[in-house]
Amino acid sequence: MDKSIEITGTVETVLPLQDFPSGFTKRVLVINTGGEYPQTIPVEYTKAKTDLLTGLRKGQEVTAHCNIRGNEYHGKYYSGFIGWKLDKGAANGKPADKPKPQPVPADDLCEDDDIPF
Repeated sequence: MDKSIEITGTVETVLPLQDFPSGFTKRVLVINTGGEYPQTIPVEYTKAKTDLLTGLRKGQEVTAHCNIRGNEYHGKYYSGFIGWKLDKGAANGKPADKPKPQPVPADDLCEDDDIPF
C-alpha cells in the first residue's frame, strides 16, 4: 500500500542525476521545511520524473507530492520518499503572485439583462 503525502518548504539542494548500468536514473531534491524545527528531507525522483527538478534554485518554494516507500535488505530496513509531482513557487523563496482580478467597469454592467436568475 502506498501512502501519498505532500512536503512543502524551500529547495535546499538538488543532487546530480545518477545513471545506473541498468538504464535506471534518479535525482534527489532536498527540501528544507523551515519553521521552529526545520527538517531537511530528501525526495527521490526517478526515470522521466527527474525532469521536474530542472531549473530549481536554492530557496525556491516547492511542494513535493510523493509516496512513502519502505523495504528490507539483508536484515536492515529502509524508508524513503518517492516524488511523482512537484509544484514550484517563485525562485526567491516566496510563493508566486497570483494575478489580481480586475474590477468590471460600471458601463459593462447591464441592469436590464434578460437572464432569468
